[in-house]
Amino acid sequence: MLDGKVSIQHWDRRDVFLPFDALGTWALILEIDTAKKAWIDALHWMEEQQHTIPEEYAARIKSFLCQVPWKDYIKGLGSGLTMMEMATFLSKGWLSDTHIHTMLAVTRHLRNDILSCADPCIEIALPDFPSHIFDSPLLSTTHITPDYPQNAPKSIIRLGDKIKCAASGICIAAVSYSPENHWACLLIDSQARTIHWGDSLGRAMPAGGENQLRAWLSFFLPDMHFLPLQTLSCAHQSDSYSCGIIAINTLKHHLFGDDLWTSPHQEILRITEFVDIMEFSERWRVNVSAPALHRLIKHS
Repeated sequence: MLDGKVSIQHWDRRDVFLPFDALGTWALILEIDTAKKAWIDALHWMEEQQHTIPEEYAARIKSFLCQVPWKDYIKGLGSGLTMMEMATFLSKGWLSDTHIHTMLAVTRHLRNDILSCADPCIEIALPDFPSHIFDSPLLSTTHITPDYPQNAPKSIIRLGDKIKCAASGICIAAVSYSPENHWACLLIDSQARTIHWGDSLGRAMPAGGENQLRAWLSFFLPDMHFLPLQTLSCAHQSDSYSCGIIAINTLKHHLFGDDLWTSPHQEILRITEFVDIMEFSERWRVNVSAPALHRLIKHS
């Protein structure tokens, strides 16, 4: 490799050479251009929905776009979702595990008043729980080794301990990935001893998943026998991209009584999730930065 602005040859000028930091400049330009296109497409999508969504939502979204940095992350939810990825909510795009994580995390916060006094206890599990249940080699359909707690993720063991210690039972609600490129809702009720699976395309639980789930439950509740797998009522999607929103909506319907997803309202649900996340993130940012600013002023 060469130095002194002779390391990289310009793509269409053989006599022009550039230093290595040109790669960083080009990468930043590409990132800016990608973000710009994502939000232009999102605004076009909003314009297409202007006759079906309340005007207040359009105003709030445009207000967000004027306030938040284009290159940043959603604050306070631990999902790592970028601002650019938020644009996917305002589109006909498929939602990733990071989007699902963010929607579940913000639901935990916004519905905390209900969750904190629910009886039996309600636990909204993040996507790592069903992912572990269905994909981890630590789980066997016949036997889980005694050293499982030492090898499994700590978050999964904490959830298992909550099940074991819940005197009046517990309801675990989760959104699970279902290959290929699909999301479904999983509800486990230890009080009723039921397992429900709700899929907007009517697909079954991933192969072997039920046995692995039962093996995991029996590790923490060895004396409890759950009933046969039951179908969870949910909306039926009429497109190729709404499974994530429907899975979240199914969870909210059964836990909090939200209306089930319908095709005429599919855009408003995506926008509602977008607004809930952005508003939470902005509140968190203001609450965290205000004390920091106060300390800076105090010591200056």
